[in-house]
Amino acid sequence: MPATSSPATINRPSPLACEACRRKHLKCDGVSPICGRCITQSLACNYTPSRRGQSRRAHRRAASPPRPPLPPLPATPASLSNVPAHSQSCSLPASSGLTASTSWSLRATDRDRLLGLFYSHFFRAHPFLVPKAFYAAQQYPEFLDLTICLVGLHYAKPAPADAASLREAVSLAMSGMDEPTVHRVQALILYAIVLHSSQQSEEAASCVARAATIAATLGMNTPEFAVANANANGSPLVAESLRRTWWELHTVDVYTAAINRRSTYETCSIANYPLLPCSQSLYESGQCYNQEPPTLQIFEDRVFSRNLYENFSSMCYRIEAIRVVGRVLAVAANDDADPDNIQALDNALASWEHHLPPIYADVIGPSGEVDLMLFEARCFISCASIFLHFPRSDLPATVPSTSDIACARGYTPLTPTSRHHTIKAIAASKDLSNLATVPLPLEQHSPFFICSLVLGCVVQLAACSIHVHQCGLDCLQQHRDRVVLLLGALQRLGERWPLAHNAVQCLKAAAETVFAVHSRHENAPSEAFSHHYPTLGSDGSLANPLWFDLLFAEPVQAFSATQTVDD
Repeated sequence: MPATSSPATINRPSPLACEACRRKHLKCDGVSPICGRCITQSLACNYTPSRRGQSRRAHRRAASPPRPPLPPLPATPASLSNVPAHSQSCSLPASSGLTASTSWSLRATDRDRLLGLFYSHFFRAHPFLVPKAFYAAQQYPEFLDLTICLVGLHYAKPAPADAASLREAVSLAMSGMDEPTVHRVQALILYAIVLHSSQQSEEAASCVARAATIAATLGMNTPEFAVANANANGSPLVAESLRRTWWELHTVDVYTAAINRRSTYETCSIANYPLLPCSQSLYESGQCYNQEPPTLQIFEDRVFSRNLYENFSSMCYRIEAIRVVGRVLAVAANDDADPDNIQALDNALASWEHHLPPIYADVIGPSGEVDLMLFEARCFISCASIFLHFPRSDLPATVPSTSDIACARGYTPLTPTSRHHTIKAIAASKDLSNLATVPLPLEQHSPFFICSLVLGCVVQLAACSIHVHQCGLDCLQQHRDRVVLLLGALQRLGERWPLAHNAVQCLKAAAETVFAVHSRHENAPSEAFSHHYPTLGSDGSLANPLWFDLLFAEPVQAFSATQTVDD
């Protein structure tokens, strides 16, 4: 929250003063929808209608009309049963984007439960808000508080009875005019993750673009922003949260662009960068840096330092990994990419692993706790390898159902292909399947892990389809075991996220076709083996495991409002 000095007190409020300024008898600049003082102090800014100044405010609203509401999120498969009511409630103010006619509140018991689920299941995968122990002291605006509750809703069994109303309220709040505050950036990041995982990629991209615009306007990418805007007493914890917020925006921006095969992303032209985050353990304990955090340049130059393993947090390596993904995007789908650039990116992917310090050699630490930042960094590197190598490989030129599997659409074959790229793509998919065996409950992983699992499964199915005639039963069994593992993980994640649920349906059909073809060849006489498959059988059914685009004629249906875990 930005620090500011108190404005001078006056005898009576301005006719255009907002309610917050009127209550404290402070001078208000009358800017709508939120005044300057409320922006700097992150206060709810409401104007009482009056005859004086009404036409001026109406003119300003006409110049900046609110966005239409985003489409409601699909219901998660959790059953919607009632929970006891409570006398207190958390209501949504008009300044958060809701119309004046909307009246809705979240019961305090529901709010506390959903907030707890957010921190126990989601926070450590995307740790940019303050830790739970310091949450109440921040007095986050209610639109951010409710967005946090929406994330927690995906882990609620049973969900609150008014879960649908919560989704609609957050959708309306996120569709309002964007006040230039850090809290709006934080809410948009969270909502973008939820939208992406609910298979609403266009809406997610819009939220990321809006967050990036606000962040650039505020200068959140600059090294001095975090400390200057921490709050009145310059809290190191709040400053760390602000740094992490920008880096999380950058991470979500690059990752969603990569999944949607966009060669550029919103934050790609940023020149300055915030200082780097501290370790998660220090952050959660509130004991952030006692000295100035390192710069990105210092971290990148570590590879030339004679002090081999300086003390950088695992989140720094996650940042480095997503920056490699950003580099890959520029050439991944470029048929005319310079071979030297392709090799340079391949070098960067390998170098990331080589320069990990011994303490980060494994995602499981000495105490047995999984380092989720390092886990996600490894996912990013493996996905980047698939983005780079799969289109240039001998694997099938298209992937399962470009119209059905959101995380795997948009691939086109590039020439010439190479066995080198094939080996690299398959190795990356094996690394992703290995990560799926890490002993951590799946619900504690980022929803972004869904797309990593999908990519790994797609490559394994493609590898199996071309290995039908080229390797023995042990090789095919290994492919099958990895596909079974990845499908199982996706199926569990599909209990909460529509993206995973829909991907499982498509991938199961692909797997059934691939392994059914293998079974037929395994039982057929050797002279019947052939490398040539017809595209379609005589009855029009899929007969070619390499022709993944023919899996479905229509997209898989998303969750219905009445679907439950047992469906």
